[in-house]
Amino acid sequence: MSNPSPSGFMSIGHIDRAHGLQGEVKVIWELPDPSVIHNQENLVVFLKNNRGDLYPLRVLSIRTENKRNSVLFFVTFDQIANRSQAEAIQHHRLFIDTHLYDDWTHSAPEKNNNYDGFTAFDENGKLIGTIVPTDTPSVQPLVQVATTKGSLLIPLVEPYLVEINTTEQTIQFSNVDNLLDL
Repeated sequence: MSNPSPSGFMSIGHIDRAHGLQGEVKVIWELPDPSVIHNQENLVVFLKNNRGDLYPLRVLSIRTENKRNSVLFFVTFDQIANRSQAEAIQHHRLFIDTHLYDDWTHSAPEKNNNYDGFTAFDENGKLIGTIVPTDTPSVQPLVQVATTKGSLLIPLVEPYLVEINTTEQTIQFSNVDNLLDL
């Protein structure tokens, strides 16, 4: 899967496998924050075929499933109507225009840093520290917490996240002892 990106395009993931009979495919996104895909209207991605040519596919729908500790993405494209067509594009890379990718990555830090200055507590109400800005790339959203013993990165996902209170600007976490020992 290490095909280089064509000039002017950025790789954003690949098609893993066909799913179902209606042309739906499982997509593995390779984005820092895959949730930006949901915010796009009339998204057009480019599929790289076996010859290396790019051709456009419009995303009709994106469905997510929570499986174990990960989120699976199932996508329906406009030109893929059945399982045979879906199987024909398995393991092919997906690309977008580089300018669109740059727009996504420049707007992403604003979303990730909206908890700066919040106070972090554990499940017993004990103070962990204060959330500070971070530029750490990650597949899942992270916050950096300044503690008395240094800095700690905590994922904003289960089993760590308990509650976010925007009124009091606090975030409650659980299982942080596992992270403190690292």
